[in-house]
Amino acid sequence: MSRQIQGLFPPNFLYETQQVVQSLEDLPTPIGNEIFLENLIYVIDADLDITGYTLCFGAKTQVNGLGQNVSRIRSSTSGTVGNPYVFFESTANLFMNDLEIVCEGTNQLVWNHIGDGTVPEGESFELNRFNVLSFPAGGAGHNNQLGFIKDIRQGFIGTFSCFGFENGFVCAGAWAGGFRVKDTLFRVFKGVAFGSDATDPVSFQLRMASDANLTIPLGSIGYDFPSTAFSFTGQYQLQGGNVNGDGVYVTNFASGFPAFDPLANFQANTGIQNTYQGGEWATNANNNTTFAASNTWYPLVLTTTSKFLTWFSELNGIFTYNGGNPLDVTIFLTVSMTGKANDIIQVKLVKESALAVQTDILIRAITISGTTAQGRAESVPVQSTEQLVLGDKIRVYVRNTSGTSTITTLSNSNCIIGAK
Repeated sequence: MSRQIQGLFPPNFLYETQQVVQSLEDLPTPIGNEIFLENLIYVIDADLDITGYTLCFGAKTQVNGLGQNVSRIRSSTSGTVGNPYVFFESTANLFMNDLEIVCEGTNQLVWNHIGDGTVPEGESFELNRFNVLSFPAGGAGHNNQLGFIKDIRQGFIGTFSCFGFENGFVCAGAWAGGFRVKDTLFRVFKGVAFGSDATDPVSFQLRMASDANLTIPLGSIGYDFPSTAFSFTGQYQLQGGNVNGDGVYVTNFASGFPAFDPLANFQANTGIQNTYQGGEWATNANNNTTFAASNTWYPLVLTTTSKFLTWFSELNGIFTYNGGNPLDVTIFLTVSMTGKANDIIQVKLVKESALAVQTDILIRAITISGTTAQGRAESVPVQSTEQLVLGDKIRVYVRNTSGTSTITTLSNSNCIIGAK
């Protein structure tokens, strides 16, 4: 025996969550020149001309396409200097995917996203799988800008390409999170690709990270953020990107090139000065270490010069980590020594906390070949990894397991420390 169950769900339980858009008639009725989108997923299945209108997002609105070659939104409305025409506007969340945007007018702003601090979802700005074109590409005098983003939680841009814009994304106000730019291409471009508003500078609670591929012509800037945009170690992250052209790739902080600032973390960038968050010391003279007792650890005596120090300070072969966040590092130590032939010398890397608690990292041993006068130096390489927190030190210790004969550390010794 079977029976049919009916009436278990109220009539409004099943509701429409997607709206296919093939013309303006498929969108809500405009109010003036604004179209207020509902909390739906709008799927653009057209070459949609929104000339004369701005699409305004609700807190849970999404606008998706079927692919950059299928779904397009265009407008030929022009604004004026200081009062641009806006394609998309939001004070809540703004999510868009799989679209092409074509700017056919002048003084246009594609995204105007200004958070009001009241949306539980956190006011996020997310674009993925996009192509944006200021038409015709390379045309002069458009004065079209990609985005103005202010007072939000976080932003994300991924698999994104744009052509022909005078300015990219200008960030302003306090961001409770950060901005991630991934797999992004800028071409036929001038102005500032990613930067901070001059009158209301952005401050990121979390990181601004980018691996974008940018062509920056003479007179233009790739990244234009002040040091005040960042509060914590390593927040400004340009890693694995590419910049070319005759313009300015990264504007200097007041303190100098930001890649060498504790707030920055620049690595593996083609075109941008490659740096690592560490440094190097090298011995500038031969130094003797004496042993009062056999088989007892003593600090290795070193007089050093240092260079490329970022997040670290150094004195007489001792690195001190000055960064605010934990950092995984790789340490490369090479010391050349002479002394009594056949003495066995052990070399040890040690981590010392701000409270002077010492932890052994790695020990290596060498057999001395002879004296400096005999030209019988022996080198020992030591390589290891460690995690450091504020105030940690990296020290070098040695001991003579064969007796108390003095050793000489030669002037071609060095140590390099860098982020993993």
